[in-house]
Amino acid sequence: MRLGNLDAQVRAALFGQGQGGYMLSFDRAEALYQDNTGEASAAAATNPLGLVLDQKSGLARGPEVAVNAFQPPSGYASTVSTAGNVITVSGTASGGSTVRAFTPLTTVVGRSYEVVGNIGSQQPVVVFARNQNDGFGTVLYQKTVAANTAFRFVFQATTVASSLLLGNGTGDQGTLSVSAISVREVPGNHFQQATSTARPLRQQDAYGWYADADGTDDFLQSLGNIDYSAFGRLTTFTGVQRLSNPITAIIREISVNRDNNVGTHALVISPDSGRNRYRSLVNFGNVAEATVTDATRLIGGRDVVVTTGVVGDLATVRLNKDQSAVAPGGGGSSPFGSFPHFIFRRGNTTANYFTGRIYAHIEVASNAPLTAQQISLGEAWIRSKMGA
Repeated sequence: MRLGNLDAQVRAALFGQGQGGYMLSFDRAEALYQDNTGEASAAAATNPLGLVLDQKSGLARGPEVAVNAFQPPSGYASTVSTAGNVITVSGTASGGSTVRAFTPLTTVVGRSYEVVGNIGSQQPVVVFARNQNDGFGTVLYQKTVAANTAFRFVFQATTVASSLLLGNGTGDQGTLSVSAISVREVPGNHFQQATSTARPLRQQDAYGWYADADGTDDFLQSLGNIDYSAFGRLTTFTGVQRLSNPITAIIREISVNRDNNVGTHALVISPDSGRNRYRSLVNFGNVAEATVTDATRLIGGRDVVVTTGVVGDLATVRLNKDQSAVAPGGGGSSPFGSFPHFIFRRGNTTANYFTGRIYAHIEVASNAPLTAQQISLGEAWIRSKMGA
């Protein structure tokens, strides 16, 4: 197995046949941002994690969706001109209208889009993403960007017709310019934390980069629901180190209310005589669990945990390459559902916070069981992110 090409091998093996899910790791700074709008890179240790991008598509961007047909919104007396990749907007009439121009965007509901560009030297520009294709509607993003400054942000579409709006925000006269505007989809199931004080931190130890959760209020949540209703099987791969184990805690949970919804799954960790017991719960009625032993634990108290949940069939836990537990039957008969996903916390309550580190996490939604080779590749990818 060539580790230099392991990322591509894993993406092809685990997601190349239409499987759902996501790949998260904390070693690639280009996938990590300090804020949930993707403006500031989380490149350094101790940076907060406000947005974590799914890597199952290799962080490749989709095709351009900005047509750059900028025009003034209805009721605005702005003049818009385009020369090369530079859009210039000016206005001189009185009446209180700011200088504005918009371009329509064709978007897909629930998907994330990256917007980049450069502000010219004339004056600051207010950049908006809105949920109508005419420059009006609900504001999805808004920020004033200084002159001579590059900008970047990510927004989630709520309609099929969005727009990018530029304005001076200061009055009815003036000129602004913006160049190299690009709007492209960022494919995947991404995770965010909108509350600055509840963001896990990006950290590094002798083994690798990880997300560090304080066990008090830190967690990550998917951008909207992730729809697994077409799938009946989930396989998760996680590289984890728990730093405190006085309570049962959540590593990853699916559901808005796990106790009352079929089609859910959770990876849970519980104390067991000073050791860690990992549990795979399908519909929260079918449980497989295994306690890690000193003989199988990785150096530094870290574990590679692989769980399987099959609706109506079984749950399994595999610890550090050991198939440790199988719990057949009792899981219900419905496929998995469309729910938000939570990392480091329960979904429907501020409880069961995890204290410790996650180096990487893969989740694969499928109908066929993963082969031994696929499981080996997933484990190898996790281990490569945690120096194991």
